[in-house]
Amino acid sequence: MKITCPKEGANIDTRREWQVCIEDITGDNNPVSIWLTHRTTDPERCEQIVASYTFSAQELEDQKATVTINGGVVVSSPSGANYRVALAAVGLNPTQCPGIWCETLDISIQNP
Repeated sequence: MKITCPKEGANIDTRREWQVCIEDITGDNNPVSIWLTHRTTDPERCEQIVASYTFSAQELEDQKATVTINGGVVVSSPSGANYRVALAAVGLNPTQCPGIWCETLDISIQNP
């Protein structure tokens, strides 16, 4: 499984809708939770933005999905760079083992 958007270097305005695109989906990774992480801080910052997303039969057949993130769901993460979007098993946060299944490269967020 891999996240294909947002792409590295993207600047996301969290007040507006934005999307997480996922490919190479299998039924083994269903459902997922979606996180915004910032691992260069101490302690690491992880904010859950989707608690549980279950892929539809069509998404599983196509092996891809686009998840719309509503504006305003990011509340505790300040604006800045070095964020990543991560997918993890429901009930686990990305800092726990087995941790994340996949993540983006660095993105920036605007969260006024």
